[in-house]
Amino acid sequence: MGERRIGLALSDPSGIIASPYATWEGRDRDGLPGRIRHLVQEKQIGTVVIGLPNRTDGKFSEKAAEFRAFAEELRGKLDIPVEMIDESYTTVMAHEAMKEAGMKEKKRRQKVDEIAAVIILQSWLDTRKRPFMP
Repeated sequence: MGERRIGLALSDPSGIIASPYATWEGRDRDGLPGRIRHLVQEKQIGTVVIGLPNRTDGKFSEKAAEFRAFAEELRGKLDIPVEMIDESYTTVMAHEAMKEAGMKEKKRRQKVDEIAAVIILQSWLDTRKRPFMP
């Protein structure tokens, strides 16, 4: 949930693969919960996953507090779970992945938020499908 843009990703119906969906302008914070609620209904989404910007030193940041408050607001407006997962370094990973794929700088700037959202969602999906170990 960047200052300027918000990347969105969706998973396939079986919850195995995350794919880029869209990039929304992030300046209209007040309208964001309604847009998310509409998307949840339109795409029949079962869980909303939000990246949590943790500090690398493990301390609680002001930005993380904003994201936690936003997640709480969404929980009050949606009838589905809203979960949070660490998003540390996802923007860097997204830039690197696109660079390795040969994507031009201008295109990387346009897509970085979506690709970071894919990394966040895929990470969450991967933690959900770990096999049970007695």
